[in-house]
Amino acid sequence: MLTALALAAAGLVAGATGSWSPCGFSMVDTLRADRAACAAFALGAPLGGVITFGGLAVLGAALGGGHAALGAAALIAVAGAALDAAGMPIVPQIRRQVPEPWRRVLPLPVAAALYGVLLGMGFTTYVLSFAVPALAAVSLALGDPALGLLTGVAFGVGRAVPIVVLAPLAGRAVGMRAMSAMAERPRVLRAARAAGAVALVACAAAFAAAPADAATRPAVVARSATDPSAGPDGSLAWQVPGAQGRLLRGGALQDVPGGHPALGGRWLAYAVGGAIQLTGADGTTRTIAAPADAVAVSDRWLAWRTPGPDRLHVLDVSDPAASPRTVASTSAAGSLSRPSVDGDVLVYALATPRGSEIRAVNLRSGRATTLRRQRGALLSQPAVRAGSLLYVRVTDTHQQLLRGPARRRSVRRDAPLLTIRSTTQRDAGDERGYSPQGRLPLDQRRHPLRPSRYVLWSTALTTKAAYVTRLRTDRRAPDIVRIQL
Repeated sequence: MLTALALAAAGLVAGATGSWSPCGFSMVDTLRADRAACAAFALGAPLGGVITFGGLAVLGAALGGGHAALGAAALIAVAGAALDAAGMPIVPQIRRQVPEPWRRVLPLPVAAALYGVLLGMGFTTYVLSFAVPALAAVSLALGDPALGLLTGVAFGVGRAVPIVVLAPLAGRAVGMRAMSAMAERPRVLRAARAAGAVALVACAAAFAAAPADAATRPAVVARSATDPSAGPDGSLAWQVPGAQGRLLRGGALQDVPGGHPALGGRWLAYAVGGAIQLTGADGTTRTIAAPADAVAVSDRWLAWRTPGPDRLHVLDVSDPAASPRTVASTSAAGSLSRPSVDGDVLVYALATPRGSEIRAVNLRSGRATTLRRQRGALLSQPAVRAGSLLYVRVTDTHQQLLRGPARRRSVRRDAPLLTIRSTTQRDAGDERGYSPQGRLPLDQRRHPLRPSRYVLWSTALTTKAAYVTRLRTDRRAPDIVRIQL
């Protein structure tokens, strides 16, 4: 978003600077007070910009992009800004004007549209600022057709607006004074070029920030997958819907001979038959006779959930004589989330008809605490790691993946890592042709009336990344996405 705004601003300024050229002055005189010609010129100029900058962006996309391209774009923008700020002459200069006979042999609106295309293309006539070649090179380097289209439209609009504004005033005193100031006062042009330099610096700053923004975007790490579990060594396990689990470790993907796999400490745990199988990094194995539809594990503790009604059980795997014990339960009207274990702390979410909350249990002392509670929202799917809590918050307008210190008990200060629309279908709040005053303020600003295609579900957390399952509402396979921290 920041990159798009910076490029649009630079395109507008670069296009407007072209009004100081002989072509710009001749266009003002040609169009005069002809409204149809002015409208045609205003439509042709953005088209010309799209041809140049959009075409270069398409070519750049074919050549490839990435972080190196962003760096090159930032350097180009800085170089163009430095040259414009210093007022350096444009070299090489294209000393070409538009074909004058067109306005005599063609209807004026047609000629004006063609003139607009030529001026909007940027390099077919005089170039009055280094922002023009800089933006062309940036479009090629970025290789983003959408940004190229935006830059081209902005450049064309900037090229057209001053001419369309001045043309009806050409025969009036105010118009003549404006034209005289443009032609006789070089500092006005220098000011325009300086504005272009500022816009290019803003572009460079946006390009520099783009990799950081990209790092926070969700990246798909597993398709047809749910219920992620992350290990301390960077490995990731998940459940394949309707099948067994899978494990990604050291870049190698392998099947797990059971379902609901979980990583923690030195263990890989998974459910198979009516038991839970533990496999240690040293090859140690252990089988616990317990049916489970969700599993979590740490170096010392194994936790699992049994359904109907939901119950959470734990076992101290460091003590061969230990027996399982129940640490949480709910009635048939409620539900418990997957457990998450980090060290001696187990966290889970409880949802009942009265509300939802996230709870923690110290498995060593047995002390239970409430970590998060909020009215009017569903809090679910918590994961805990190194004192940080990750969970999903759902309201009637949004779904959010939130992260904050586990010890804090306020939702408001937790950082949103991912925000998408709710799956709730809402009407527009008004009938067609009537006042939209019935709409929610959010709908008036962003129009999130369409429900989301995804449901944020189970989570996993490491010190470097957050993982969340996205269930699809269109019955396609779910996936797991990662957000770098």
